Amino acid sequence: MFIIDVMEMSVHPVHIINERRKIQPTAFIPFCSFGGNMDIMGQKAEGFSMPVCTAFKPSIFRGKKCYFLDINEKISSQNIKLSSSSSHGLTFLVDNNLERHFGSVDSKEMDFLTNFQSFGKAGQEAQEFAIYLDTLEPFELHGGGELAMTDIQEIKGTSAYYDYAEKQQLCQNADTLLNCSAREFTKDLLEECQCIPFELLQLLKSKDVNMCTPVQRSCYLNLIKNHSFCSDLRKRCTGFYTDIRVTQYNGDSVLSKTSREAKSMIHDYEKHKGSMMANFHGTIVHPNGLIVSDKPAIRGRRF
Repeated sequence: MFIIDVMEMSVHPVHIINERRKIQPTAFIPFCSFGGNMDIMGQKAEGFSMPVCTAFKPSIFRGKKCYFLDINEKISSQNIKLSSSSSHGLTFLVDNNLERHFGSVDSKEMDFLTNFQSFGKAGQEAQEFAIYLDTLEPFELHGGGELAMTDIQEIKGTSAYYDYAEKQQLCQNADTLLNCSAREFTKDLLEECQCIPFELLQLLKSKDVNMCTPVQRSCYLNLIKNHSFCSDLRKRCTGFYTDIRVTQYNGDSVLSKTSREAKSMIHDYEKHKGSMMANFHGTIVHPNGLIVSDKPAIRGRRF
């Protein structure tokens, strides 16, 4: 179990509390809420005044480790009743953990304020987290801010229409883009590269395949670059269409919109990160040419 814990911490865990109920030193998504309710999306943890997020699950998207949330499944599993008058927005806080990131990046970009960057800002996409909405017209964005989904329309049909659409190859309900791309990429990775990259070892457990060597990792990166990721998959016959309005944030506007409760959460989280690192004794030697910042890098996201 020790090896598993070390591997999980090395790739920046998704939550403060992992599936084995152990406390992690950092979290990609430390806090989340739905309709302002944090209890249904997480649980209490020592040292935190509000519940920490435990709702997201790991998966593979476009060859990389990602985390997904099916809010409908969450609602039905906990028998949550929604009223038309209440707010049902999904909100979560994201920590890119850039101060512990190894890479050729400008340390000035790791400042607490400037890390609340705009969507898809040129030259910084490699350091941004990405959000993918699995609607009938998929929507993807990068970085922190706020978005609103309007004019939401659910598309349904009769069984006769589904049969006709399948015969005419108009649409399909047999597969999703997320499942198809993960399945096909994994198959090609194991066949062509014959290894599993370190960050995917816990997802693609195999006794017959070893972790990628530096040479094999080049194969993995090239596969990501050239893979189709099921781009020829027909759209689903059922799903949602929606218009999306995006509000871009910079550091000052994010902090001005941050509530007292959110600031308290950020304080608790930064204190937690600091105390966990205080227990580390030893010398870290960084390779030449790599910059490591000692400044926090937390970002916000609101749906």
